[in-house]
Amino acid sequence: MGLSAPSSPAKSDTFRERDSLVVAAAYAAGAAVAAAAVAIGVGLAAYGWKDVAWVLSAAGSQSVLRALGMTAIIVITALPVTVSVALFAAAAANDTSIGGITGPAVRESIQWSSGIPPVVVGLAVFFCTIVVRGDQAVVAAVAALVLLNLPNAAARLAQAFGTVPRDAREAAAAVGASPTASYFALVQPAAAWAVAAAVFSLAAQMVGETSAVAVAVSASDAPEPLSVQIWHYASNISMAGTEAAACIVLVATIAMLTGVARACARRNIGATR
Repeated sequence: MGLSAPSSPAKSDTFRERDSLVVAAAYAAGAAVAAAAVAIGVGLAAYGWKDVAWVLSAAGSQSVLRALGMTAIIVITALPVTVSVALFAAAAANDTSIGGITGPAVRESIQWSSGIPPVVVGLAVFFCTIVVRGDQAVVAAVAALVLLNLPNAAARLAQAFGTVPRDAREAAAAVGASPTASYFALVQPAAAWAVAAAVFSLAAQMVGETSAVAVAVSASDAPEPLSVQIWHYASNISMAGTEAAACIVLVATIAMLTGVARACARRNIGATR
């Protein structure tokens, strides 16, 4: 009669014992984030809601509409350049057969360049502007936004292209399509809504970016984009109301672009199912 080996005691689930603590911390963190968002909204509304109509109709250096127009010019110029370069960089990062040895280089550069402070990018553009003896504020601002957002744009587009099922790529390769043809004829059209979401998110980020643009255009007296105008007058306590009103307009613009990006992302999820 054989002897059965003694069964080892089941290991206790140590994570389950701390499950309630993790859940409580998650609730607390979520509440803190929500409270911070509400506090920002309440603070802006309390100080600036009466002056929104005034800043939209004001003339001169405090004109929000003129600042929004300058913001639109800079973003509309910088966004296509950034996306165009990032599309090819994302191709190299997403498919090693397209980028070859540049793929790992792109992926590494995305990791380290994303941590460069915006003010450093702005200073680099500012110094280059001094060297070439230029005073074109729009050109300097566009250059700052392009340099600042290229790594972020490449990463977002690579993630967007990653939403295309690998089965579709393998099917295209099975019928003899080259990686480049598959990328431009299959991957990009299939990820159109994900790409649109990334582009609108990038536009919202460009609208709100201040540091790089503020430093880059500091050598010029040209009209400033809205985020830089807010930063320029932020130290004037007597303008707290109008500054808050300008912030409300800026936040509303960013929220609109973010909302469009989320709508595109939801459309992409529905299309890939």
